[in-house]
Amino acid sequence: MTAVCKFALLAAVVIGVSPATVAAQDMTNGHRGVCSDCHVAAGGNNRYELSQADSTLVFSVDNFGFSKVIGTFSNVGGGFVFDSESVETTSVLASVEVASLDTSDAALDALLLSERFLDVANHPAITFQSESVAQIDEHHFRVEGALSIRGISRPVSLDVALNRLEAHPVTGRQTAGLEISGQFERSQFGLTLGLPSIADVVEFTVYAQGSLFN
Repeated sequence: MTAVCKFALLAAVVIGVSPATVAAQDMTNGHRGVCSDCHVAAGGNNRYELSQADSTLVFSVDNFGFSKVIGTFSNVGGGFVFDSESVETTSVLASVEVASLDTSDAALDALLLSERFLDVANHPAITFQSESVAQIDEHHFRVEGALSIRGISRPVSLDVALNRLEAHPVTGRQTAGLEISGQFERSQFGLTLGLPSIADVVEFTVYAQGSLFN
């Protein structure tokens, strides 16, 4: 089984879909290798599916106090249930394929993906599952939930900006543009390599676009 398929099965378990159901279906949808069932499986007509082509996670970590290590995960999948008239019913499942890491340094990428750090062979996905959502104002929300890395789950708080919510001018589908920011201490997930010279705090922003799921 490929890392991508394991990634989908993990997402299925998180959202309560039978892994057997996922395994029985086509495991790819042509969008940079993300499995077709990595979306929120609830919410009726308010389900949005993230666009793989328009969703990226960018992270930064302080590097000896001189600069920052900056990297991206280009393969971000998942979805969310959102109704502007009933924000309290919002739920989110986001999944990141670890193998899509890119720091523009091949040697560093290999180290971060190895068993000494993210251990992509055994933990191919990073997931986030929301637990509560609070509306700050018309365009800003606070999402509390569980972040899982290397099989370890810890609570995190995310600040979400809703940039735009309307029909996409190209596809015609109702689309949400999002900017999601947060941070966590990597040591809480057993990622201690390089401490304390390389900072413990990882800051990240997800630039995402989700369309109403048909």
